Amino acid sequence: MQDRGKLHISGRDMKNKNLKDQIYQNKVLSNDDFSGANLTHASFIDCNLNEVRLCDVNGKFTTLTRINMEKADLNGANFERSNLAEISFQKCDLSNTRFINANIENAKFESCKLINIDLRGAKLKSVSFVNAEFFPEIDHINHVTIQSLLEQYAYLYKEDGNYKILKQHILADFMTKMRAMLADENKKSEAILCLEIAKSHPFFTKNTSEISEFFGVRTDSEKEITALLKEVQQQQKMKFIR
Repeated sequence: MQDRGKLHISGRDMKNKNLKDQIYQNKVLSNDDFSGANLTHASFIDCNLNEVRLCDVNGKFTTLTRINMEKADLNGANFERSNLAEISFQKCDLSNTRFINANIENAKFESCKLINIDLRGAKLKSVSFVNAEFFPEIDHINHVTIQSLLEQYAYLYKEDGNYKILKQHILADFMTKMRAMLADENKKSEAILCLEIAKSHPFFTKNTSEISEFFGVRTDSEKEITALLKEVQQQQKMKFIR
């Protein structure tokens, strides 16, 4: 996004301020800290929001139009019933962010952390996820974490085409993290516990059609995870024989 002609007012401390109904248009707000602010019914139009902090903001009914965000921190933000159509997030932390009943059609999430994101009822048409993370880095994963996150994603159990792409990407990130843990001798036993939990978890067992399409074969998630477990067991057996 070009910043030529925009008013530069970046780097301000706006923490916990009441900014309800405020309109920001054609401005560079990079590095502003809006943490904890009330942004209900606020509008951001044609603005640069790179590296802003929007942690724990109340952004219900907010409008963000023609916005690019790079390296922004939105952890814990609430954008319920907001309009974020066509927004672009790059390398942003959106962990624990709520987009309940929000419009995020044609949005792009590239290399973003989306751990425990809540997209219940959101409009997800043509949303793009590239290198999105729905689970923590493997140093912060254990079977308790996996159990908790799978419960948080319970709203995705429903066979709903609106969630199809989202479910596929969550599955992809899960399997990537599990394979990385299985390749680490110090994390292999914990990975097996995680896989045992996932094998019969409703998130996987109730979404077989999307999973089959994702892998491009006639399979279901339980079979995929079971196969991975068998592979590990075989490796352990061969190691013992040697």
